Amino acid sequence: MPLTFTNAARVPLQAVVDAINLVYPDDGETLESYAAMVAAHNVDLSRSPVALDESGAAAGIAMLGMRDRRGWFCDVAVAPAHQNRGLGQELMRRADAEAARAGLRTLQLEVRDDNASARRVYEKSGYRYTRRLLCYAATLDGLGWRDMRHPSGLTIVRDDTGDAVRRWHGTRFVASPCWERELPSLLARRNRAAWTALTDGREVACLACSWPDNRKRLNIDLLGLVNDTTHTDVRALACASMRETGIEMLRLGMEPADSRAALMLREFGFRVDKDLWEMRKDLPE
Repeated sequence: MPLTFTNAARVPLQAVVDAINLVYPDDGETLESYAAMVAAHNVDLSRSPVALDESGAAAGIAMLGMRDRRGWFCDVAVAPAHQNRGLGQELMRRADAEAARAGLRTLQLEVRDDNASARRVYEKSGYRYTRRLLCYAATLDGLGWRDMRHPSGLTIVRDDTGDAVRRWHGTRFVASPCWERELPSLLARRNRAAWTALTDGREVACLACSWPDNRKRLNIDLLGLVNDTTHTDVRALACASMRETGIEMLRLGMEPADSRAALMLREFGFRVDKDLWEMRKDLPE
């Protein structure tokens, strides 16, 4: 079937959302949630290639975010009727050209560990594995925390201004955060708050969360730790965040598998619900 190539700024955003939901039906994207994501993660619609079929529906997309001289693909998707025909490769080629015109020097993306066909497309396009990122999830009842009491001597302070995120971001991470958990993304979240644990007036941990409009889950966007942070500190923060928001599912997305935060969550009993590869490509000067 003949295709027409354009960019995401020239088509209704709903067409992009429809394509994503066709390829990834479990995500349940809405126009409102996707527009918020585009804004939070610095996606440049004018640099994001889109292939349209004869009916005007999006047959394939490559949504490109840009920060300084770095680029990141939040979504690359090819509709089932157009898969295995080289469209993914062509979208990446066109995205490379857009990135070069924008003066970018690196491109990165994440792909599911079990999506071998997509990995082959990216590898053919010059991307190489950089690290493994895992997504963890748990419920209040699953963790056995429903009747958990606040420990004496520990103070929990809530912040809705973003100051706690600015203080903690990039200072206590074992590994660099993924694109969606870099500071510009965190500060652009619509529904967000942070909770800090203090012992004798000293900050010992910080938990920053956001949540979708449907309030189905509480996303951990930042888990800041110091050398002597304990499991009790983190558990108290998690319980405070769930109690105050009324949301009983916690999810930490795309955490480096070898980080201290990941180890702590696994010890709590969080399960891995997604396994991703982070991949990167350097562009010529």
